[in-house]
Amino acid sequence: MRRGRHPRSAAGRRRVLGGAVSSVRAKFGQGGAHSWRPKHATTEDGRIRRLRTPLVVFVCGFALAAGTAAFAYTTTSGSGTGRAQAITLNAPGVGSASKPTTTSLTLSWGASSGLPPGGGYLVLRSTSSGGPYAKISSGTCQQATTLVSATTTCTDTGLTADTTYYYEVEAAYYNVSALWVSAPDSQFSATTDQGPGISGTTGGAPVTSGTTGQTPVPPGTTGQAPVITSASSTSFFVGTPGTFQAMASGSPAPTFSNTAFSGCTPSTLPSGVTFSSGGLLSGTPGAAAVGTYTVCINAANGVGPSGTQTFTLSIETETLVISSPAVSGATSSTPNLGPMTVRRQSGSGTPIATGGALTVNLTSSPSTGATFGTTQFASVPVTSVTIPSGQSTATFWYGSTTTGTPTITASATSYVSGAQLETITTAPAGLGMALATGSTGTPVISCGPPSVSDTCNVKGVGTSGSVVFSVAFWNSGQSPVVYSATQPSTINETGSSLGRVTVNANASSSSPNALTASLGTSRLTFGPYILTINVSS
Repeated sequence: MRRGRHPRSAAGRRRVLGGAVSSVRAKFGQGGAHSWRPKHATTEDGRIRRLRTPLVVFVCGFALAAGTAAFAYTTTSGSGTGRAQAITLNAPGVGSASKPTTTSLTLSWGASSGLPPGGGYLVLRSTSSGGPYAKISSGTCQQATTLVSATTTCTDTGLTADTTYYYEVEAAYYNVSALWVSAPDSQFSATTDQGPGISGTTGGAPVTSGTTGQTPVPPGTTGQAPVITSASSTSFFVGTPGTFQAMASGSPAPTFSNTAFSGCTPSTLPSGVTFSSGGLLSGTPGAAAVGTYTVCINAANGVGPSGTQTFTLSIETETLVISSPAVSGATSSTPNLGPMTVRRQSGSGTPIATGGALTVNLTSSPSTGATFGTTQFASVPVTSVTIPSGQSTATFWYGSTTTGTPTITASATSYVSGAQLETITTAPAGLGMALATGSTGTPVISCGPPSVSDTCNVKGVGTSGSVVFSVAFWNSGQSPVVYSATQPSTINETGSSLGRVTVNANASSSSPNALTASLGTSRLTFGPYILTINVSS
């Protein structure tokens, strides 16, 4: 197999660009108009034409009406308004080809950093350096397979023996009717095998087809000594399947082993973890495997010296922590305290955003009166939250009708659980109000005994006057008490006064002159509490 990188000529670049032009336009309400161009358009023969455009994907939805907008790979009609979200597609890492046969090549490339959920890769092939390129329609490199997978390897099949093929790989995201792609990685190439009849090499030591652990070199070709091109370390996590594919250049494709060489002595791999002759390090380590291991990677193909690398495998525990500060607040039958954050991370404290979605179970001890929700005052309680795929955190709210210092625990299969101590105090009896400067007339406030649903009457503001007041949490004796010690409490208002008022953390009432109520009826609400205010002249 011959492999190398090839600079693109100016002529080649012009052939790739061609004359294809495609654009998408949409309007987005008051935010103004936005326009962009997809990265590719296709000609009738299936070749790819690349457009020089920004590497930002706008994921959007809009109502179709009239007009025509051309998307990459498809055409639709419409215009309208909607919302957009920007997602950056970064180019994949360096690619390489290995394991040639007379009709196939195995391709590998580095992952695109920040690939969005649902993203994948577009693999393009040409028989000329610099293109033009076409989508691959055979093997596991075909678009229907790679676009829906974040896997960074595939096999291109149906090739011709003793032929050099050139490849580019691009990060891709398919949104309903448009295919968006990043800039490509650097072009890489490889040559398929000649076929049977292999017995030795020219330009290197003879290698027979029966040599153990080495791939024979086709007669009449010059072999290439192996060079390891993959990273020199990786991390596996206890109880979670892990894989790492070692890669190396060289012709013929090398085989791998974990054997000592000068300056490297291999560790005994933990139970459940293996290193194959194909260079695949894989397995599910147990709790006893936590630690650091040395793998002495050798890549040999019978041509020149072997490629070597001292590789470090770290096995860590994955843990859950409640990373937000502990909360303190009053008793509540709904989740009133938060938002609280649960995070998945390595044993060394590094947030883990890779992998699929993770369901985290939430419990409280004591459990009597405890409730969790995904929003404040949620009427439907939950017992778990989900950390989305590609993210490291999720949020939730907590409440309890039992005073004390409960412990909240976040747990998931194969993860070390996280716990945090909270404080629940006695809840106020209800909402109350206090007269502030700025009222008209000589208002007099009269409130009933504080309760979850209470009424205050205000008289003496005049025929077109108003009352200015602050709002407070009251105990049964109409004295202010702190409701929430760790976060502001927002009290909503409907009726003749304005908006909403916030009681700051560790405070029992809003600032003076917070609300103005005109003649008529207003209503304040905070979780289960309701205060009705009747203002008259």
